[in-house]
Amino acid sequence: MTYRPLIYWLPQILLSAMLAVIGVAGGWFVRGTELDTDNRGTMMLVVGLVFVALTGWLVVRMVLTLRRQQAQYDWAAAQQRSVAGADESVVREIAERARRGELSRAEVEALQAHQPDLPYPGVLPKA
Repeated sequence: MTYRPLIYWLPQILLSAMLAVIGVAGGWFVRGTELDTDNRGTMMLVVGLVFVALTGWLVVRMVLTLRRQQAQYDWAAAQQRSVAGADESVVREIAERARRGELSRAEVEALQAHQPDLPYPGVLPKA
């Protein structure tokens, strides 16, 4: 199965953004009408602003996660390419497993032994 991180992040971001637009626009609309008894428009506006903040947080988390995963992929590929005669298909397969976070601690340590001065980007897997 091909790894597709956007399938994880995009639905969350789109739903959050949609609720943010509905909350902010709906709250703004209700505040300007006679329907705004008991400050319902203000409450909708506040909920919309919460969803705006959530959307921003989700986008930041997505970018940071994608950067970390790319760094892990690049690290694993660089570690393997430092060894003469590394098979490119094996390099890509192990680097893809590193991106998905599927390498064991022993595998990470074995890769680290190739270039000890190039540290693993991220938290080491548990033993």
